[in-house]
Amino acid sequence: MRLTSVLLTCTLLAASTTVLAGERSPTRYLEVINRAHDSLTGVAVKPSEGGQDFRAWPLKTPVQGGGDSFTLAMREAGCRFDFQLQFRDGRAVVYKDVDVCRLQSLRIDPLQRGERALRLAAD
Repeated sequence: MRLTSVLLTCTLLAASTTVLAGERSPTRYLEVINRAHDSLTGVAVKPSEGGQDFRAWPLKTPVQGGGDSFTLAMREAGCRFDFQLQFRDGRAVVYKDVDVCRLQSLRIDPLQRGERALRLAAD
């Protein structure tokens, strides 16, 4: 009788854990590679749909230009996000419609002189 109770409890716990895990969005990792000539000092992200405001992702240190990179753990629901990137010299660029479900990395290209623009992420 005691063994049956223990097995039933374990089965219920396993089933509830599976249900709870199924409700959360899977964590997706996106490597951001800074190929620009200037350091990134700020990153903000928002879903491409829905009209929400950008939410800042803290950077521990500036991400050097020329190939330095960092990885974002995306836990939000959905696949398409807009990324707003702030550079040390004050310029900013927005990469729109980045599909984090399909892409494993986002390469930040060098900005042209005086550029403050929107860019569409390559699919």
